[in-house]
Amino acid sequence: MNKEIFPLIPQYNYTSAVQFKTDVSSFESGKEQRRARWSTPLKVFDINFEVLDWDDMHTLYDFYVARKGSYEEFYFDGLHNIPISSEIVSTPSGLTYSVTLTTPPIKPSTLTVTLSTSGLTLTDNGYGVLTGNGSGTINYDTGALSVVFNSPPGTTVLANYNFYYNCRFSEDSLSFEMFTWKLYAEKFVLLEMRL
Repeated sequence: MNKEIFPLIPQYNYTSAVQFKTDVSSFESGKEQRRARWSTPLKVFDINFEVLDWDDMHTLYDFYVARKGSYEEFYFDGLHNIPISSEIVSTPSGLTYSVTLTTPPIKPSTLTVTLSTSGLTLTDNGYGVLTGNGSGTINYDTGALSVVFNSPPGTTVLANYNFYYNCRFSEDSLSFEMFTWKLYAEKFVLLEMRL
């Protein structure tokens, strides 16, 4: 994977909300015209750890500094991720399929690809290689999937997997003291970014 993964998974006080982007044009008559700039919302994660040891606090702060605040994106493994189940990848006529999964980045070791009628399955080994009743590869970052099955054609291909959120920190300037205070007393905000 080409991005770092957020080093800790929050256990408590973790919420997510959706964020929209709307353009508003106001007219002299008092009327407004509104236009949605995004076709789908983005997630906003409010994290509060409450209980962290000294090493974990430094791990998180070092991760923040390494990302240069809000500059560099990373992957976040949200506890509220609902795994993708039975995504129809293709209704093919051959044995070889190349498609892109709809919700990258893909979490390693979670992908299984199955032929619906025969039940033949390929499983990700955690390094982007699929093995089982055929062979294949997955690019975790882009969701590009290429598989070859050892079975007759004409069946639907289904994918099951977990995914990461592509995020960044919301703030650029935090001292270690302010950073830890936000982790304990306030909230720490991560913003989802589109790939």
